[in-house]
Amino acid sequence: MKKLIILFFLFYSIKNTAQKDYLTYHQLINQAEEQLLTENFIAAQSLYDSTFQQFDYVFAKDYVIATQIAWLNRDIVQTSMWREEAI
Repeated sequence: MKKLIILFFLFYSIKNTAQKDYLTYHQLINQAEEQLLTENFIAAQSLYDSTFQQFDYVFAKDYVIATQIAWLNRDIVQTSMWREEAI
């Protein structure tokens, strides 16, 4: 019984840690989108780039948006790289 309880708390703590990481992920993506709304495309691209480097899993929708921003900034290398990641 003790082993079962320990396993439960272990899985629960892992689940909570992952959720906290992706709460941060979404907060950073929201900051990038705010920069996009103010047409600060360079800052938005930088925020997307730093967010993508921090997380193992990135949502395809965010790669698509970041690709469009890189294209607006005429950053062909980043555009191509993120486009490939989105696919």
